[in-house]
Amino acid sequence: IATLLSGSSGRPIDASAHGVGQSSQSAIVAWREQVLTASDGTEYSYFGRRVALSGSTLVVGAGWADVASTEGTRGSAYVYERDSGPPDDWREERKLGAPDATPGDGFGWSVAIAADLIAVGATGRTAGGAEPTTARHAVYLFGRDQDGVGRWGLIKKLQGSDTLAGDQFGYSVSLDGDMLWVGAPYATISGNTAQGAAYIFAKDEGGLGQWGQVKKSVASDGSQYDRFGGSLSGSGYTVAVGAPLAYWGPVREGAA
Repeated sequence: IATLLSGSSGRPIDASAHGVGQSSQSAIVAWREQVLTASDGTEYSYFGRRVALSGSTLVVGAGWADVASTEGTRGSAYVYERDSGPPDDWREERKLGAPDATPGDGFGWSVAIAADLIAVGATGRTAGGAEPTTARHAVYLFGRDQDGVGRWGLIKKLQGSDTLAGDQFGYSVSLDGDMLWVGAPYATISGNTAQGAAYIFAKDEGGLGQWGQVKKSVASDGSQYDRFGGSLSGSGYTVAVGAPLAYWGPVREGAA
């Protein structure tokens, strides 16, 4: 379940109303709660594990959902738009899935949105029909109006240049403009198991309109089980990468 708290300024707060209120010097803000669920949701689909919001568009990941099948956990992502129905309401507009989906993909385990682009991670994505345990994983990039006006369609499926089985490429994703960052927190680096890595992709890299890998980044002081890339957030040409199990002194306090 995804819960939205949407604010609207200039309205007085009714103390008896459902929700919470917040005021500032410039305006009074009232918050209204709306609970969203998938139109075809199933038990343990992990709907809402990851959410991303940009303007009036929301994307919700459901990495363990089944898509057009009773097999495995192919996963899906749901796109919602604000004001497509009654004022201030959010309505489901599109359900996204991998066109080459197979059981165990985990499509929707991570999601990111920036303007007219959505990135969806599939941490169990198989390569060449292999079982999930030997998957290379992938990130799927979708664009608005790609399948017609107002419709989201696949632009490209992306994989790291050297990703291996178990790296969990796509565990985290971040989008900003024409830049995409992807975490692979279980990647082995110089013999260090699960030290982790982050991959940077950019539009027009490798050709006009193409999306290509620009760089693979690892921590200069990384060690085994740091899980660098477990979380990340990019803006412009800067990216912050979390390593939740990195050593800080004698303990695994974590670092970024």
